[in-house]
Amino acid sequence: HSGYHGPTGAHGEAGYLHVDSVPTAKVFLDGVELPNKTPVLAFAARAGVHVLVLENKKHRLRRTYKVRIRAGRTTSLEVDLR
Repeated sequence: HSGYHGPTGAHGEAGYLHVDSVPTAKVFLDGVELPNKTPVLAFAARAGVHVLVLENKKHRLRRTYKVRIRAGRTTSLEVDLR
């Protein structure tokens, strides 16, 4: 996996994020833009609570979510931004 990788400890404190939206949007995790727009599949992130922002400038859409990443698990978020 490329892009953002949080620190991992002895317990492998990383999980994965799956994000999809209608319409497609840029994805920011804790203020850092991810390399791909939605859909984002199996993006590695450190366990814990993160601020996720989805943005589509063409349609003037911007939404902010709090997501909890659990170690070894995939957290999925599917949203309609319209």
